[in-house]
Amino acid sequence: MAFVTAPLIAYATDGKYYIARKPKRSWQNLEAIQCCICEHTFEPEDMASCPAYAGPICSLCCSLDARCHDLCKPHARIQAQVSDTLGKLLPTPIYARINSQLGHYIGVFAVSAGWSD
Repeated sequence: MAFVTAPLIAYATDGKYYIARKPKRSWQNLEAIQCCICEHTFEPEDMASCPAYAGPICSLCCSLDARCHDLCKPHARIQAQVSDTLGKLLPTPIYARINSQLGHYIGVFAVSAGWSD
């Protein structure tokens, strides 16, 4: 299933969410960079600049760390994508009501209560 859906998602989003961060230009000529978490050295292609730790981080440490709450990619979270999609599809007054605290509460309540007709 993943073998089929991964290319479909990449095609549908034009690869927008494949690369989380753009590589730093200053790292292009370096052979190796030290990770600020594990302190191992890696090639620049395997490193990212982490705003949470204010330093270079390897892809393994980045994927295993949950404390930063994806600070480097705020628009890739499911909440941001759903909110962005609803904002484009719905009229502004309706979207404003849905995107309020009461709207979020009612939405979570409806999903958890199994609301159906």
